[in-house]
Amino acid sequence: MGYVEIFADNSLLSDIPKLPGVYKIFSQQNELLYVGKAKNLRNRLASYLRKNIDPYKHKMVQEAHGIEFIVTNTQEEALLLESNLIKDQRPPYNIVFRDDKSYPYLRITYSEKFPRVTYSRRIKNKGDFYFGPFPSADSLHLLIKMLKSSYKIIQKDDKNCQKTNQKPCIYYQMNKCLAPCAQLISQEEYLNIIDEIKLLLSKNHNTLKHKIIEQIRQYAQNEQFEKAIELRDALSAINILKEKPIVTDTKAEMLDCFAFFEKNDVTCAYILNVRLGKVIAGKSFFFNKHFDLDSKQEFIIQYYLQGELLPQIILTDEEVDIPGFLFEKKVEIQHPKRGENLKILQLAQNNAKQQLELHLSKISANLEIFKQIKSLLNLDKIP
Repeated sequence: MGYVEIFADNSLLSDIPKLPGVYKIFSQQNELLYVGKAKNLRNRLASYLRKNIDPYKHKMVQEAHGIEFIVTNTQEEALLLESNLIKDQRPPYNIVFRDDKSYPYLRITYSEKFPRVTYSRRIKNKGDFYFGPFPSADSLHLLIKMLKSSYKIIQKDDKNCQKTNQKPCIYYQMNKCLAPCAQLISQEEYLNIIDEIKLLLSKNHNTLKHKIIEQIRQYAQNEQFEKAIELRDALSAINILKEKPIVTDTKAEMLDCFAFFEKNDVTCAYILNVRLGKVIAGKSFFFNKHFDLDSKQEFIIQYYLQGELLPQIILTDEEVDIPGFLFEKKVEIQHPKRGENLKILQLAQNNAKQQLELHLSKISANLEIFKQIKSLLNLDKIP
């Protein structure tokens, strides 16, 4: 994340990209004051430089000196990243958000004999599967309700549902549950249904979307309009998920992504940190040299030898060969060509490009200042 002193020099605002992302506002003493999100980073930050801002923001702007930013793929990503940073760093001017709850996940309780599909705001059990997070809690509740109804899986949050000597409850009588608790379906058959739900959520968004649309049509034909409206709202949750490259399986809790971008013989090495499927931070390093494959490998090795926490997965923008003995634990190194990890890599590459452009712009501005000093003082060379 490049540091831009836009509150000290408004002209530097042009260095900020017109892209979605998250920004941090710092004081002159480098204290974090505020974390915000934006559909358009430049336009959002420009709003702080206007005269007619509210008193609360005006007080913060008086203390502000510069900003850092992270570019994201979508507004949804920016929203979630902002929430993570606020909870982690607790900036003083974000006090209104401090007690907000985390964004929710859809949870499949594989830790249970007969897994349920539930709503969760925390990663509770590493044996379970978590899908999300979802920006809209209401949409998630409706999606869970639809999945339970469509697949007739366990409806209640009741320990008795995990036993196999029970009498079928009212949900079975209403044809809303297959009653595994009464052994009316085997554990293997039930798990096959749960696995199908997981597959739909993880990969087959369109199949799930078409299933919801078909149910909406059936409800509308039967004049059950309230149920049709509920499913329409559940459909919005699926549309959000299609935009977001975030699927969490706690088997891969930690992931670091390395991307490199070069211009004018300067290279930006950018590391994107992903934890539990969420982007939590980005770091940029600049070098006045060309980075070949050996340079990239050396940078990654030195990054972890300096004490950085090792993830379970390392993504790179080129196939690298890192000696396994350097790692204290098993680390998988990937050069993704498709799927969710490719989206993470592309996000890191975009940030590497943006940060290098910002870095070069600052160098150019400083060089111009030194040229003016040389001219004013009649110096033989630039100081």
